[in-house]
Amino acid sequence: MPDINTVLTGEAVTLRRTMIAKWLGNGTYSTNVQLYGSTNVTVTLDTIGDQRVGDGAKVLASYRRLTGATISLQWSGDLSTLGVMLGITPTTTGITPERIRAFRVSPKGTPYFGITGSIDSDVGETNAVHFFAPKCQLNADTIEILNISGGTDVAFPTVTAELTVLTDNSYIKGAVNEKHYFALGSPSAGTYTLSLGSSTTTALAFGASAATIQAALVALPVIGTGNATVIVSGSGFNIEYIGRLANSHFALVTGAGAGGFNGTFSASYAVVGVEGDGLIVGVYELEGQYTPALPPPYIV
Repeated sequence: MPDINTVLTGEAVTLRRTMIAKWLGNGTYSTNVQLYGSTNVTVTLDTIGDQRVGDGAKVLASYRRLTGATISLQWSGDLSTLGVMLGITPTTTGITPERIRAFRVSPKGTPYFGITGSIDSDVGETNAVHFFAPKCQLNADTIEILNISGGTDVAFPTVTAELTVLTDNSYIKGAVNEKHYFALGSPSAGTYTLSLGSSTTTALAFGASAATIQAALVALPVIGTGNATVIVSGSGFNIEYIGRLANSHFALVTGAGAGGFNGTFSASYAVVGVEGDGLIVGVYELEGQYTPALPPPYIV
């Protein structure tokens, strides 16, 4: 087992079996490229008090709050496959015997990459420890892939590409949907309305079902179709905010009676919503597989 404390203290970590792919968003990637001939892939994390989640059998550490993270890729050989993956046609400057062939990333920093690789494997076990950075940005806008200088000899340069690791909100950790509980106090007559912020529903009969209440709430522009569910809970109802209102926290729903309403409205937080954190870096253990994967399977 590698010294995971090295990973957690923000020191440099060298990856093996490195894989890189174009980040397409929403947790998806292009066909990956194995960085054969890589001589050094170093990840440096700047942590705040080693804050992390996980440390379980599958997730060794998932970094959510970092002051910064960088990845340095150094490899030699024909880099044109990387240009093909990016959809960038290399350009040539100069004339023989002074000629440089390179590909240019424009605008600088995009497209983004996902990078994964093995750190080490458990001795005597069919487990491998992997590193995953879901979204990385190149710090340079030009990378040389070929250099001809002073004659006909072709030189494939040893390239060091510096990348900044960014937060990827495709992978949210610690997110919680908010739930509001409200009760009516056993009314026997009248109607009532529910309000969220400055938006108020149409009148609801004192005995309205959960489905009717849900329909009235999602009809509000502030909520919208597919963004709230209502179920019976004890002597009242639970409203769960989902969809575009998921993982949010806001003021409680309020209620007002009318038309002889003889109940007593009360509301409270059944669950307080939590926005969660986008994943920056993860270190995970994948049983029975030494080859790293994009994206890693432990993300839920």
